[in-house]
Amino acid sequence: MTKVSCILPVNKADHSYLDQAIKSILTQTYQDFELLIIANNCNDALWKHISQYNDSRIKKFRLELGQLSFAINFGIENAKGQLIARMDADDISHPERFKKQVDFFSNNNVDILGTQIKGIDHQGNELNFTRNLPADNTSIRKKLVFTNPLIHPSIMIKKSTLIRLGGYQKGNGCEDYELWLRAVKDKTIIFSNILEKLLFYRVHSNQMTFKSAKNSNLLELNLKISEFLSSPSLAKFLSIFVSFNYSKKLILMAKRMLGKSVKS
Repeated sequence: MTKVSCILPVNKADHSYLDQAIKSILTQTYQDFELLIIANNCNDALWKHISQYNDSRIKKFRLELGQLSFAINFGIENAKGQLIARMDADDISHPERFKKQVDFFSNNNVDILGTQIKGIDHQGNELNFTRNLPADNTSIRKKLVFTNPLIHPSIMIKKSTLIRLGGYQKGNGCEDYELWLRAVKDKTIIFSNILEKLLFYRVHSNQMTFKSAKNSNLLELNLKISEFLSSPSLAKFLSIFVSFNYSKKLILMAKRMLGKSVKS
């Protein structure tokens, strides 16, 4: 049985760096994996380009619905691996990413595993961009009340855990955070982040993180309000105010990194 299934959704808006993303997966030092490329609402030109890949480890799917949560759930349904790795079409995985994550699963009790990241620009140059993400389960759970300390394209998660949680249920930029907020309610689920930077996280002007910052922030705020109403606590109440400032900070970060005007 395949150990790892890597799910890589791509649409017509984000294929500029696709070849680099695919290459970074195919050149992993850990080789017991399959790569599921989910072309959601792509155009014919992009599908033709994807179809040129003949590697036996790649499975290609074309969907009409351009919705990320649906694409990922479709990938999970068709995945043969025990572990599901996420990957975005504009990022680059470190060659040792899968090996180090699989080893971590083998030696630790963990269900959801992320990594630290290194920022790069549209040309692949390293940016002065760091996020000191919490590593242990307790710290991650505390942080999740206020913000998302797990980088989605760095995640490796047990397929059984995803199925138990009911998969992804929201879209439009915060589908991962909504999933983690459901997961955190289950005290048996263990979160962790590897301390090493195993994902090169690309920051560019067409990135959905920045293009939909305000919309995502409103959705995140709505999630936090719902969480507070369902199970009130002071921490959850305070986290609502964090979301109000997040969008502005994200836009300022975009301006600083891209060196250009990003409309607020």
